[in-house]
Amino acid sequence: MAREVQLALPHEMDAAGREELVRGFVQVQFVDRGMVADVAIHAPGVKGDTRNHHAHVLLTTRAVSPDGFEGKNRDWNAKDLLESWREEWADEVNAALERYDIADRVDHRSLEAQRADHLERS
Repeated sequence: MAREVQLALPHEMDAAGREELVRGFVQVQFVDRGMVADVAIHAPGVKGDTRNHHAHVLLTTRAVSPDGFEGKNRDWNAKDLLESWREEWADEVNAALERYDIADRVDHRSLEAQRADHLERS
């Protein structure tokens, strides 16, 4: 049993930068918590959107210790943890874009939440 996380990667960055971004995030957010992660970084296909750089991350649902797999960690299913991962990913991507001197930024919030925020400020 595994959980899959898909990460959209900035097409403006080079391949090495995208790989570093993914590996750092996966290490801190998943592996350091005790998960085993299998990462596959994909470039866009021949057909379709040439900006579609992304990564698939398969994660164990059981923690791993020096003694092997432990029981399922149901804390990893918490909605607030998922939201935290989304926010952390946005923060990491935005920091990387800044390092690359790219003005674009990403927002982890839903389009509905972004719209409400925009209307409040208008």
